[in-house]
Amino acid sequence: MSSVPNTPVVNDGLLYVNGCNLSWVSTTAISVSAGQVRDSGNINDIVISSACSVSISSSGVVNALDTGTIAASTMYNVYAIGDSTGFRTNGCLLSLSASQPTLPFGYDMYRRIGAISIDSGSHVRPFMQVGSGNSREMWYDPGTGPSTKGVVIPSSGTGGSTSYVNLGLLISLVPQLAVDCILDVAFTPNSANNVLYLAPPTIDNGTTACVGSMVAFSGAATGSAQVGVVRVPCSLPNATQIAALTILSKVTILYATSSASDAVVFLLNGYVDQL
Repeated sequence: MSSVPNTPVVNDGLLYVNGCNLSWVSTTAISVSAGQVRDSGNINDIVISSACSVSISSSGVVNALDTGTIAASTMYNVYAIGDSTGFRTNGCLLSLSASQPTLPFGYDMYRRIGAISIDSGSHVRPFMQVGSGNSREMWYDPGTGPSTKGVVIPSSGTGGSTSYVNLGLLISLVPQLAVDCILDVAFTPNSANNVLYLAPPTIDNGTTACVGSMVAFSGAATGSAQVGVVRVPCSLPNATQIAALTILSKVTILYATSSASDAVVFLLNGYVDQL
């Protein structure tokens, strides 16, 4: 059987995503709403006629993992999948791959429609996806009330640095193709008018800040914490990076401060995903 989707005689579609919104259901499942998307090759449409319940507890079949068993502290990409012959019912799939899932027998089309984070207990991290087109916002729910301002970022920095350093390890919380991270930031300067800078990395994958870093906070009084939510690019979504997904395997944000004695706290509220 050919693995190349059948090509319609007339089809002038674009790489669109309509509907197919992700929703958190439980620690072991998500739901994908009805919708219609263009397949990854921009050849055919994949129509999800009714909501899919996707489980992390099974694999190798539709509406489950593509292969293996669920891994803790890991991002999984969510795909709409289809059969271009129309013989099998279209559905959804979870995969570690950000470019091509392992499809069940008989399926030959796919399109990434989002991603979910699996926490350290191998549970689906609670989230809310917002948006209706190719750009979707994902917001995490810390689940412990309004006093908790975001999800803890592994290995997150807490001290100032006069040179750019990694803000923290985002790879288990943010997918490879995200364009912005939404951060809750607290900055306590050691001296008045000290500044906190945030920046995406250049294409060298995390060691150099790109030109045009943003000033997150400035002008604060000594020892007075400034707190706010900021949106920071976490990658440079150009053609080279999209083509070479290995470059994007380490989602990175860099930060620097006026003094090494400044203090910072970073939490993750969510991210903007490009489908």
